[in-house]
Amino acid sequence: MLKRVLMIILIFCIFTLSITYGSPATTMKTVTMTMDGKNISFNTVNLKLNNQLIESDVPPVLLNDRTLVPLRAIIENIDAEIDWDGEKREVIVNTDDKEIVLKIDSDIANVNGVEKSLPDGVPAKLINSRTMVPIRFVAEEIGMEIEWEAATWTVLLTEVATTSPDSSGNENTEEVEENTNEQEEANDIEGKEVELENVYVTKKGLPEVRIKLSQEADYDEIKLIQPTRLVFDLKDTKLTLLGDHFIEKQNMLTIPVNKGGIKELRLAQFNKDPYVTRVVLEVENNVTHRVYFDKETSEMVISFVNYVTEINTEIYNTKEIVVIEGNNVENYNVMRLSNPERLVVDIMDAYIDTPDGHYSIKVDGRVAKNIRVSQFVPDDFYEPDDKIVRVVIDLQDKEEYEDFDFEIKDKCLWVHLEGKPYQSMTYEAKGFTNSTITFKGTNVTRYTVNRNGNSDTLDIIVPKNNIKPEYSSIEINDYLIKNITVTDISKSNYLFQIELHEDVEHLVASTQKESKNLVINLKNTNKYKELLVVIDPGHGGQDPGACPNILKESDVVLDISQRLNKLLTEEGFRTYMTRDTDVKVDLRERAAVANQLAADLFVSIHANSAPNPDADGIENLYYPSEEFAEDNRDNKRLAETFQKTMVKMLDATNRRLLPKEKIVVLRETKMPSVLTEVGFLSNKQEEAKLATEEYRQKVAEALLESIIIYFEEGKK
Repeated sequence: MLKRVLMIILIFCIFTLSITYGSPATTMKTVTMTMDGKNISFNTVNLKLNNQLIESDVPPVLLNDRTLVPLRAIIENIDAEIDWDGEKREVIVNTDDKEIVLKIDSDIANVNGVEKSLPDGVPAKLINSRTMVPIRFVAEEIGMEIEWEAATWTVLLTEVATTSPDSSGNENTEEVEENTNEQEEANDIEGKEVELENVYVTKKGLPEVRIKLSQEADYDEIKLIQPTRLVFDLKDTKLTLLGDHFIEKQNMLTIPVNKGGIKELRLAQFNKDPYVTRVVLEVENNVTHRVYFDKETSEMVISFVNYVTEINTEIYNTKEIVVIEGNNVENYNVMRLSNPERLVVDIMDAYIDTPDGHYSIKVDGRVAKNIRVSQFVPDDFYEPDDKIVRVVIDLQDKEEYEDFDFEIKDKCLWVHLEGKPYQSMTYEAKGFTNSTITFKGTNVTRYTVNRNGNSDTLDIIVPKNNIKPEYSSIEINDYLIKNITVTDISKSNYLFQIELHEDVEHLVASTQKESKNLVINLKNTNKYKELLVVIDPGHGGQDPGACPNILKESDVVLDISQRLNKLLTEEGFRTYMTRDTDVKVDLRERAAVANQLAADLFVSIHANSAPNPDADGIENLYYPSEEFAEDNRDNKRLAETFQKTMVKMLDATNRRLLPKEKIVVLRETKMPSVLTEVGFLSNKQEEAKLATEEYRQKVAEALLESIIIYFEEGKK
């Protein structure tokens, strides 16, 4: 029961600790994490359970004077049963006598079927995809003492010893007798040194350092850097492993490991009066570990847990890559599967770092379509107890693919989806307006760089004996470069041509006369390049929207959205469309994507319908943010700008401007948002206009002008 209680408390330490803190005696460190779609800077604190420091790759932090701790840090130190219901967004903790259910973003918990309010109204939260809950509530339910050590910014959790009454109200005499016997045994061995008899590192699966002791020993733990070392000082412990002569000579035992983030294990008799045995583990700086005593084997166990923490797609040196990040991702297997086309990467000896054990990422890149990540149940190719995180990269339909390439870089696994990275050239985008391209030569040489008049093409002549390009053409198509081509123009020279976008300036940063590499800085001077507009064509797929006569709303607004997307791109804006085909997209997903992209503007495009066939004109709907102090968006000004501009440019009826609180895409988005109704399909005259390409183009142009006016007026 004690072990289970400890586990439960730790599990919830992962969540929000409801303690108010006084002034610190020391300077705190800060860390930036994501909560509710926003990057927030947190102060970090320490956490101890029964005076043992709890460590995690993500430290405990303060939020509004409350401590938040990642769930994983608790799970590693407890023995309770914990489940995650991803659909309901609930975490369930089961002890011997209680079931505690906490729901994300709810300040009501359920304990054995009874609803209880969480202290201070602090709900369970997701921070950096980690579940956080209020520890005070859990402590009260399970029976833990919580203290605050201001001098060291440490939260202290202590288990409270209790006795269990039987059904008649009398104390459980069997448990009392058992505790008494344990105390007598403890008294018998008090004053004797603990003997360290053996030490070894497990060879299979996730590594464990197992230290054989004559009995459980108290210890102090510290972490040192440069290099990273975990130091355990075992109190009143004599190193008998190699005999007394080893101790007298003050020798050190060194065991190379080189597995699972552990480089080396060292043992020494650090002190003899009293006896202290020092265990030093030299490790990678990102390993996660926990310590416990295995009573069955009488071994102190230092186990190392490997988590896959994050997976991203990027464009690196003009090519698409997938980056898999974790404590240790060097041990992996790869499979190529067909029907459908996919690439499978199995990270061995690893756990997925998410409560529900799986997630997916929509990519829609040049090669990757989607990425699916899960804790894989071993099949016939693996051992039953293997721990595997499976990453499935669903591939776009193509006739052929470049050879996939894999490398460990910056302690991440880089999956190159378009062949090996270029060696003769590097291209580094810096934001959306600046980039640097470097052509790597083999000798100091002279480069000739020309740009004629108002041309958007750079002509570069390079001696053949100075560069060995692995490409003849590269399609980049970002916000600065369209493409790069290489032509063999003579026996001695190559002609490199860089086709730039409009408004892109160049500067040769290297010395042309005496340089081995040619370095060119590019800058897009277009004033809209930093702005991202999310275009949301309404309805789609099984939801056609309004269809009162001939046209379908979903088809009309998709065509207008695609036209607007082209116009915005030509003006220099960055854009994203929530759908670009006839598919249904969940309303909350539309808002979530815009929030994830940190868009500057959200425009949802619809067509209207009404029972009255004479109803016509333009409507613009907005969320009334001016009525809510916590919402600082200027939605009303945005909608007014759209209404005024569209009515004028389309010579349409000025129907109305509507504040709406319950429209999901307007309420849930974090940036200024508007839902525009471009006309009535129930009105035959307006439907006839919306059926023509010319009028749809006019609508797109009116929307573009509305967006430009909104941003320009916002600068005044």
